[in-house]
Amino acid sequence: MAKRYSDSRKWQKAWFRKLSQPEKLFWIFVLDHCDHAGIWEVDFEFVQIFIPNIKEQEIRDKFNKQYIEFDNGKRWFLKDFIEFQYGELK
Repeated sequence: MAKRYSDSRKWQKAWFRKLSQPEKLFWIFVLDHCDHAGIWEVDFEFVQIFIPNIKEQEIRDKFNKQYIEFDNGKRWFLKDFIEFQYGELK
């Protein structure tokens, strides 16, 4: 089981506060389900088990500054994940 740091100050950040409740839950879900390098295997069918009625295209548009899509859209690299979890890598 992976253990992750969680930024408790995210609730104070304007970008996070402006998210809808399902969007907030989605972001926490992705942070919990990505691998140690911050790579999430895109699976909106699995997401919908936990967050019903979430719209994939709306999520992609809303979070497009937080990830880099690769492997023909099958994976996301979460831009700030490594720095937050591990600090500066050498």
